[in-house]
Amino acid sequence: MQGWRCASSEPVTLDVLHGGEGDRPVFYRCRLAEGNAIPGLEAETAGADLSQTSGGAGGWRLAFGDRAEFVADLRLRDLVVMVDAGRHPVDLRGTLDHPATLSGRTHPTGTAVRATRDRGLVVPSPRSGEVQRPAAGLTGTPAGTDEVM
Repeated sequence: MQGWRCASSEPVTLDVLHGGEGDRPVFYRCRLAEGNAIPGLEAETAGADLSQTSGGAGGWRLAFGDRAEFVADLRLRDLVVMVDAGRHPVDLRGTLDHPATLSGRTHPTGTAVRATRDRGLVVPSPRSGEVQRPAAGLTGTPAGTDEVM
């Protein structure tokens, strides 16, 4: 379906595109099979829920559910990755699956993590609204400023 390999044992959802040539069905959502790659993303895509994003720009949303996946050396749960039409990640959100020490500060399980193509990876600290970078020797920045990698 539009270059994605969907699991044959799961249903595929279609939408209706209304246009000048009449209505026609278009792919909307499926559960991914093995063999789908996202450049720069280590996570195993098989079993992720794939759906088109709104706006007709050709973007996609991959939701990995409760399983833990590695992203930038962090184990994340509740991972949601937005990719562009070329399958390049543009936004990623998840929560830490385990406590992680970043720049000398320990972040508890469940800490929110976000990455965007423009800003890089951001790990908000549970203390004082600081932001941490997952790299040795870097410190957080005060709330209201951005520290990203």
